[in-house]
Amino acid sequence: DPSKFPTDRKQKICRELGLAEDKSVVLFVGSFVERKGISELIELLPRLDLPNAEFVFVGHGGDMKQELREAISRSGFSTEYLFTGISSEMLRQWFVAADLLLLPSHAEGRPTVIYEAMASETAVLASDVGGVSEQVADSETGVLLPAGDVDAIESTITSLVANSERLDQMGRRGHERLVEKGWTWSDHARRIRKIHMDAI
Repeated sequence: DPSKFPTDRKQKICRELGLAEDKSVVLFVGSFVERKGISELIELLPRLDLPNAEFVFVGHGGDMKQELREAISRSGFSTEYLFTGISSEMLRQWFVAADLLLLPSHAEGRPTVIYEAMASETAVLASDVGGVSEQVADSETGVLLPAGDVDAIESTITSLVANSERLDQMGRRGHERLVEKGWTWSDHARRIRKIHMDAI
């Protein structure tokens, strides 16, 4: 539901969350497990030299959290932004604050976090697996990469973070695509109602 993602308050939300205005925010949301590409992130983070970026990790449990924390500690990024168990409202604020959703999964269906990124005008960098390519228009609303390719993730993040205007454009286009495709809860409800009414 795009109305629940207050994109018009992005700057204020970033200040409240303690984020520097001159940094791009890269957000990961998912379980801290192998399937979500955590091994790739553990390898990637210490390699990155991005003083103009901050990484935020919001997890739902998983056995690789400590390894991820150690990798962040070896990087130039803060472990302050590693969370589990935050509220839905707070998660929506992180989506709004983010400039890029990072989803390096090995397998997916059509992940809800991509719809949430689109609702919050956040660009997407994801593995081209499952139904992700049906959601993300490559080079238009985000970028799709082969699963497991750490070098490709590194070069793409570096390029995107250096181009905030492109990130903004992809984020806005993602929001437009969400609405155009009818991927909101209200449109879904209308379709379900029509199916029921036609059946009756």
